[in-house]
Amino acid sequence: SISVYESMLKLNPRDPEAFLNMLWALKYACDWRDWDLNLQKLQTMVQMQLQEGKVPSIKPFLALAFPISPALYLSIAKAHAEEEAKKSFGWRHLLEKLKHSKRLLPNSRLRVAYMSTDLGDHPVGHQAWFWAHDKARIDCMLFALSRSDDSEWWHANKAMVPYGNFYEMGKLGKDVTAIELAQQINELGIHVLVTLNGWTSGHQIDLLAMRPSPIQVEYMGSHDSLGAEFVDIFVSDKIATPPEYGQPFYSEKIMVTPHSFFMNEYAVSRAHVPQLADDVSSGSVDLAKVKVPVKGQKDEILDVRRESHGLPSNVLLLCNFNQLFKVDPSIFATWMRILRGTPDTFLWLLRLPSTAEDALRKRALDYGEDVARRVLFSDRIDWKTHLVVKALANMSLDNPVFNSHTSGVDIIWAGVPLLTLPQETMSSRVAASLLHSVPFADLIVRDLNDYEETSKRLTSQVGRKILKNVRRKLQEARRTAELFETKLLVQSFEKGLLMAWESKVLRDSKAQLEFHTIISQKS
Repeated sequence: SISVYESMLKLNPRDPEAFLNMLWALKYACDWRDWDLNLQKLQTMVQMQLQEGKVPSIKPFLALAFPISPALYLSIAKAHAEEEAKKSFGWRHLLEKLKHSKRLLPNSRLRVAYMSTDLGDHPVGHQAWFWAHDKARIDCMLFALSRSDDSEWWHANKAMVPYGNFYEMGKLGKDVTAIELAQQINELGIHVLVTLNGWTSGHQIDLLAMRPSPIQVEYMGSHDSLGAEFVDIFVSDKIATPPEYGQPFYSEKIMVTPHSFFMNEYAVSRAHVPQLADDVSSGSVDLAKVKVPVKGQKDEILDVRRESHGLPSNVLLLCNFNQLFKVDPSIFATWMRILRGTPDTFLWLLRLPSTAEDALRKRALDYGEDVARRVLFSDRIDWKTHLVVKALANMSLDNPVFNSHTSGVDIIWAGVPLLTLPQETMSSRVAASLLHSVPFADLIVRDLNDYEETSKRLTSQVGRKILKNVRRKLQEARRTAELFETKLLVQSFEKGLLMAWESKVLRDSKAQLEFHTIISQKS
């Protein structure tokens, strides 16, 4: 596809759609040719499209992978949201007749519905917190906007809501139209509608524009503003979205949770991991025969010796388990300098995608053959055992621009120290939020120089003793961390929704929410 876009640009060098699509294809393949120049062109072409009243050719979620300002990102999101709203314009005469329910269910219960394309084997589906809602206060529904993948996660999520509250709708726009789903949501009297997709693939922005529910919430999907005036609430916390980076960079009002915004149920479905992972990292068990519990099946005997996973033994192993499109030249150069400074240090990456591996290997050669041979790639690790295998690493190096989200929760639960550099956007601050909720702020750094110097200090022969102590501190802290207290996180979310209901719906369900929602730690 890169060559196709190049041919289009030869015919018209100022074609923004061809350029921006080519730039994303290059980023996905970790092909950083003319990186600085292309970043300047990216901003110039997006601004040009916005000034001409056109929708930027780069999609909001993909824009998060580039180091652009929060203000420019919001402009991109707003333009796309307005375009999606136009799709429902023809239905407005019908939708005006839809009335929002202002009455709670019996016993003052709030009806909350989640929409997602990813309720099966997907990082969102793996979080599975729906069971933790207080049934005395919340009537929870799930709208699956895909067909069953027959995975354990699909069946588990379906079983987490009351019988009859799981709707397998199929693909939006193919199996069900946006207007059909909007009418169904409205007829069910749903008080709060939560999209778990954000701007990711399969999003429901055109449906949200129809306002089928009095309160509409963005959560979990793409960790930055949707730019949509018809979405009321964006869920975050004081670390992921501190006041100085909140308004004016969000079109929504922000629900500030007292703990991490990142609801999950690791302590339930992955309760066996901390002890196993700690045993693996300390070598206190036979690594060739580690017994890993598998729900509904016999325990799996796993060989977690480094060499059985193509990893060298007796070296310091750094890792990053994010998709490779999150890597950029600046952070990769930093990683290579860290390797060059410590000859027995290796970097472990995943082939996500495999097409980027050759580009990164070639880039690593700029730092010498010895450094390049110490950049290792492996295929995606089986989800049943991946957290235990990841405990083989000594430290995880985060991506500053678009950092560890689900992969950050994974690595913390595996007891591996995570070094992160929060910046301005929420997508660059999620890992810092996760660590603060452990609490474990030891490896949250201030700038790229601090990132590099901290890494070099901890990977030096003297610093490795400090790194071991840091790891022990994290291993102990994460066992009792608020980050993994599912019911606590869900209760805070519920409290915020009820506060929003009282401040918005009882006043005017058609009006925009006037206030941010700041949830106190006290119930």
